[in-house]
Amino acid sequence: MDDAHQIYTPASVAAQRQLPELNDGVVAFAGAYHGWGFHEDGALAGVRAAASLGRTWDTPRIQAHKPELLSASEGA
Repeated sequence: MDDAHQIYTPASVAAQRQLPELNDGVVAFAGAYHGWGFHEDGALAGVRAAASLGRTWDTPRIQAHKPELLSASEGA
């Protein structure tokens, strides 16, 4: 198996900012590709996807230590 990380370009990084617009309140998208391709990016994308569906995740550690990681819709 030959596997490699994605190759990010200025255009692909700009397109990432549009990914939340695909969420429609019924379907939400998440994955490591919402960030830099790391597991943590996928986990954070999952929290954001859940928030777009009206669900919350108790994130006291993130809120206390990295509030900039949360968008305004996530209670930062």
